Amino acid sequence: MTHSSGNHAAAFTLAARQCGIKAYIVMPRTAPPIKKKAVEEYGAEIIFCEPTLQAREENLEKVILSTY
Repeated sequence: MTHSSGNHAAAFTLAARQCGIKAYIVMPRTAPPIKKKAVEEYGAEIIFCEPTLQAREENLEKVILSTY
């Protein structure tokens, strides 16, 4: 689980896939479409949020609490 606008999310998701685990990415809704597509194609579940650090952190915390 992480939050990212693109490159980190793609790398994180690819690493998770190679390890056989699910990736959850909190991504601002304003992220570039090509970045969203790459993360989706690598198999992550994307949770979109507002483009603020506070929104990213709050949504990431919700994902963590709901998966554990």
